[in-house]
This record gives sequence, C-alpha cells and structure tokens, in this order.
Amino acid sequence: MPTGGFSTYDAGVMQFDSIAVEWIIIIFMVGAGINFSLFHLLWLREWKGVVRDQELRVYLGLLGLATVVVMLNLMFAGDLDFGPAFRHAAFQAASIGTSTGYASTDFAIWPTLSLVIMLFLMIVGASAGSTGGGLKILRLRIAYLLARREVSRIASPRKVHLVRLNGEVVPDDKLWTIVGMLSWWAVLSMASILLLALIESSLDLETVISVAISSLGNTGPALGSLGPTQTWASLHWTSLIITSGLMWLGRLELLTVVVLLSLRVWK
Repeated sequence: MPTGGFSTYDAGVMQFDSIAVEWIIIIFMVGAGINFSLFHLLWLREWKGVVRDQELRVYLGLLGLATVVVMLNLMFAGDLDFGPAFRHAAFQAASIGTSTGYASTDFAIWPTLSLVIMLFLMIVGASAGSTGGGLKILRLRIAYLLARREVSRIASPRKVHLVRLNGEVVPDDKLWTIVGMLSWWAVLSMASILLLALIESSLDLETVISVAISSLGNTGPALGSLGPTQTWASLHWTSLIITSGLMWLGRLELLTVVVLLSLRVWK
C-alpha cells in the first residue's frame, strides 16, 4: 500500500514464483494508486461520489488499456501465451503506474511498444491523494480540460468557458498552478536527461531517459541496461547525486521546493 517497492529478497516478487501472490499484490497496488479520500467515501457508503469521480475512472481505464495493449504486444511480438502475458502485463502496468516498482519479470527486455507504455505510465503516475508518484492523473486531466477550454475560447471568444471537474468549477489560479508545476516538471526532466547523457556516455538513450523519468516519478526501476534485474551502483557518483535530487524533488512536489528556494520567500 505505501508503493515503496521494497522486498526482503534480492529477486523481489520473482522470488515467490507464485501466480496467487502476484495477483494479490496487483490488487493492493491498484488500490494504493487510488485517491485515499475515496476510501473514506466508501466507508461512509457514498457510492455515487466514488463512481462519478473522474480521476478514478481515468486511472482504472488507463491501467486497463495499458494492460490490454501490453498483453497483446507480448502475445504477438513476445511469443507469450495468454495467461502469462495477461498476468505480467497487469502486474507491470499496476506496478509502474503506481510507482511501486515491483517486477514479476524482466520487463526491460520486452518489445518496444510495451516499453513505451511503461515509460508513459512512469510519467503519468497514479491518482492525487495516493502514495503513488508521477505527475498524477488529476493534474493531467485538468491540464487537458484547460487546453480544451482555450481551444473553445478561440473558436467562441464571446462565450464563457469554465473548467469543471466532478461537477465543480476549477478556479483559474489552481489551473495555472498546475500548468506551472507541469512546466517545471518538463524543464527538470529535459535538464536531467541532458546532464545524465553528458556524464554517462556509455548508456543508451533509452536507459538515460528512463533513469531521469523514473527518479523524478519515484518509480524505482528504469529501462534498458538499468532495468528491474539490474542495480544503479554502476552510475557515476555525480549521476547518483542528480538522481537522488530528482527523487527528493519528485516526492516533495516541485512547486513546494521551488517556492522554498525562491529568494522572495525569505525577504
């Protein structure tokens, strides 16, 4: 539930070699990526509030879609049977999407399409109000609604356009705060990728990008040569400092750190 991804075994979940254990972990990982306030609504038996939550629907839909696409990719390009393909796809979609970081298999050797989906899930992350990492689905959902509003505003400038989430109007100050956070995330990602590429010249592009994204999203494992069965101990000490900083920034939320480091705050 904390989506920490730690294990008492070096091989992690693969040590158990148990289908039942993997499915139990999948259920709890998916639950850990849900906004915890929805569990409170469930406790109060307010079913409508849970069912109508837009973020929850996007979250479950995204994990479901990722599972199906990866499963099909593993079946047709990875030569896996339906059972193992479905199980590994569901496990890794939940693990990477919630930033738990567990691995039921070495997904770093999966076909390219599956790796792209894993990287996408690292970026998106889980729900706001959960222990998951990444950008959070709520922020991306609001950013999408804002972009759609701006297009509608250009098409119909005289019309009043509001951004609504779960039936409530989202104030403009919150909208632009989210845009600012996403902008900082993008800038920091690009800067860290460039720095890691400069320092770790022996690593391929896939590994460098995934290390930066995984660190900032608090995912854990990366792709390429630093996948779930590998260790980051081979990285240069400066790279370890950079990735440690990214993990710290990703967990504390970027805008919070930026505000704390701003000189205006201390004047």
